Amino acid sequence: MNKGQGLLTLLCLIVITHAQEYWNLPRCRSCHRVNAFEQCNSYVVCGRNEACYVDKLIDDSNNVVYEAGCRDIQVCKANSGRKRSDLVACSKCCDGGDYCNDHMCGLRKESNLTLCNSCDGKDGRPQPPQYPEDCSFLRQCDPTESCFSSTYMKDETSLRHYSTCKSTKICQSLTGYIFETYRSDDNTALGKRSAGTICAVCCGDEACNKYACETTKKRIRYLNKQERFNHTTLKEIPWSSV
Repeated sequence: MNKGQGLLTLLCLIVITHAQEYWNLPRCRSCHRVNAFEQCNSYVVCGRNEACYVDKLIDDSNNVVYEAGCRDIQVCKANSGRKRSDLVACSKCCDGGDYCNDHMCGLRKESNLTLCNSCDGKDGRPQPPQYPEDCSFLRQCDPTESCFSSTYMKDETSLRHYSTCKSTKICQSLTGYIFETYRSDDNTALGKRSAGTICAVCCGDEACNKYACETTKKRIRYLNKQERFNHTTLKEIPWSSV
């Protein structure tokens, strides 16, 4: 092995090591002084010695606001994250995996509208990432929309995962096409392919498009076999309703 090859190998090992460390770091829901979960629509990757947190605060005007993100584990243990004049009604930390701070301290939705992951590069939203788990921007969809995701080739060597809200009528047609053409012994991608598109799928449950398109379609297949998939709402039918 010459010096050039040795240096390239070393650089590759460094990149792989940093990538492994990155994937092992927790992802936490992140927002600053919001009133509801719908507004807590982004995330942050924490450091090695940090955990996810949520603070429920009462400001000088007696309004309830929430802050969320990453916090040093030692600060969490001391429960002393706040240094302002806000009254702390609740302060919690967690290290139970990605987005474990969702809905802590009463941070919950204020509406019945569906929240979907949305990385479509439009209206200031993030661009489609290489890995689906890197999209955690939540978007409140319209009442006539469902969650949509697709996987496409950006170039010859990399994929991108696109997610957004899409008309439920279009999604019903896409889902109908899926069940008409997909055979149980066929391993091809669900959804009609277009130029560069490998997979396209819809679903109606909350943030159900946060996984890779292929993973979502497998879930739909499973639910459909169990007769637990509603073809109108595109949602999972609970066992209690079967």
